[in-house]
Amino acid sequence: DPPTHVVAAGETLSGIAQGYGVTVQALRAANPQIRDPRLIHPRDAIVISPIDLGASWVRDPLINNRGQIEGAADGGSGDFRAFLWQGGTLTDLGTLGGRESLATDINDRGQVVGQADTASGEEHAFLWQDGTMTDLGTLGGKHGIAVAINERGQIVGWSDDAAGDRRAFLWQDGTMTDLGTLGGN
Repeated sequence: DPPTHVVAAGETLSGIAQGYGVTVQALRAANPQIRDPRLIHPRDAIVISPIDLGASWVRDPLINNRGQIEGAADGGSGDFRAFLWQGGTLTDLGTLGGRESLATDINDRGQVVGQADTASGEEHAFLWQDGTMTDLGTLGGKHGIAVAINERGQIVGWSDDAAGDRRAFLWQDGTMTDLGTLGGN
């Protein structure tokens, strides 16, 4: 387990980060319960972990019931990369051949979903599990993102279709299904 720090009266998140030689962003990534870094309280336990991939900014980390944390971090180049932190180890989830990736959800099986750039510059939904990022494709367009995954491994998100219209999808058992519309595009 990573070390923790118990907040004392008068401490700030930036002071705690400086004392441990980590960034505020790393502390926020390891502690998704901290919604506002100005609002920490005495006796709060804060996980100390350098989850920042050398990052100047960490985006929307989420934690599952097993303590695994997913998110995306600016690796210093301005490009975001999806990450998974578990058991004190930080893993860059990679891309689909392009420059960036973004994690959006994680289930208790450790499966991570999100969006990643392809080598051709398209943005596709992905599923990452057991060290492998799988391209879920699109509904015929150039853009798509997996937004959520449940414990059964069913994935929902949106994708552009061939006409460029944004459509909701369900991905399960290797197939992306267009969920249709309510009469509009």
